[in-house]
Formats: sequence, structure tokens, C-alpha cells
Amino acid sequence: MKKTILFSTILCFFVVTANGQTKKYQHKPSYQANAGEIKFGPRIIDGTGMFVEYKFTDQLGLQSGLFYDLSAHLFIRKSQYIFQYLSLPITLRLYVGETKRFCWYGGIKGYYLLAGHRVDSSSLAEVNLKEADGNERASNYDLSIDFGFDYETSFGLIWGFRLFTKGLITVVEEPDIIKNWGTLRLILGYNFAKLM
Repeated sequence: MKKTILFSTILCFFVVTANGQTKKYQHKPSYQANAGEIKFGPRIIDGTGMFVEYKFTDQLGLQSGLFYDLSAHLFIRKSQYIFQYLSLPITLRLYVGETKRFCWYGGIKGYYLLAGHRVDSSSLAEVNLKEADGNERASNYDLSIDFGFDYETSFGLIWGFRLFTKGLITVVEEPDIIKNWGTLRLILGYNFAKLM
């Protein structure tokens, strides 16, 4: 009887552990190797905040986030314009190359104006553009189109450049402010999903 119980226990042990070690493989086509992958983490320099990205396929993803932007240092007729925004970008990302680490992106970015100031360089007088009257009053909202690229290293560091942006809304009715294609800006970030 003792031999039967010992034999049954050992047999159950091997059956249970063998089943627990069996890997269940699920074949995905090569274009969906990373489908459903989620990336997230901090980003600095081109806005400071957090991003999240969902990859539909190995080559295509959608990214959004929430960022604090200190931007638009414009110098016009001896005045400096400074705008502080809370921004929400939505970008479509196309991964190219064998490793799928290099990415071209493009999308829209919505802004909410937190503060705006005009500083006159001759008198150093400061005007709050959120409370100003007439043409000098700044719009609380802005919208732009952004394009750029970035590269993610194997350990999760993300670096790249926003190549240009095109503002779609007039923020201040200043005739000398020209909406430019421009503003080459560095992007630095980290993908926390690499730590998991």
C-alpha cells in the first residue's frame, strides 16, 4: 500500500510539473509579431510628460500622451513672446527597417494655453496675453500638425527629432507673427515597457 501511494504521488508530481513546463506557442504572421505591444514612459525636451503607444502591427502604432510645453519664444519688433501649454499629441507611427526601431511619425497636437506673456525688451514691461484686451489677447487653444522621426535603442532609450510643425490656429493677432514650418526640436524619452 505504501508503495502504491508513493508511486501515485511521484506520478502526479511529474504529470503536474511536466504540464506546467509545456509552452503553448501561438503563431503570428511576421507582420503581427509585436501586435498588441504597449509602450509607455517619460519624454523630455520636446515637451515634458508621459506617452503611451499601442502597436497595431509590427510596422504601425498610435501614440498619445500629456505634456507641458514651454514654447514659442518669438522675437518680434523688440518684444519676446513666451507661451506655456498643456499639449495632447496623437501621432500615427510607421516603423521601418529590419529591427523596427526606427520610426517616422506624423499627427496632430492640441494645446491648451496655461500662460502667455509678451516682454518688451526696451522697457522690460510684461503683458499677460491671457488677460490682455483686443488683438493682443491670446487664444486659449491651439492646434498643429507635427512630423518627425525617432529611434529606440535595445535598452529602451528613445531619441529623435521633430522635424517641423505647422500651426493651424492663430494664437495672437499680431500681424508680424508668421506661422512657420519649422522648429527642429530634439526628443528624448524612455520606454518603461522594456523593464517588464
